[in-house]
Amino acid sequence: MRSAPFGNHEGGRREEIKTTLGTFKTLRVQPTAEAGVVKNRGNIWIWYTDDERHLPVQMRARLFWGTLTFRLTGNENK
Repeated sequence: MRSAPFGNHEGGRREEIKTTLGTFKTLRVQPTAEAGVVKNRGNIWIWYTDDERHLPVQMRARLFWGTLTFRLTGNENK
């Protein structure tokens, strides 16, 4: 698995996100990439639940060729 280091994030906007698991109160952040494949190539937004779990509910990446949106479809406690 590859990872890219992220620096500070901008945002902190509260939004409600609807998924197949229900509606979540979330906090949207926009991390900035310091290096890696996404540096200076687009924008990324991540929506985390606004509670103690900080569960990632949605992620959106806007790149030069299009936009990808990922939504939470399941949650297993192991």
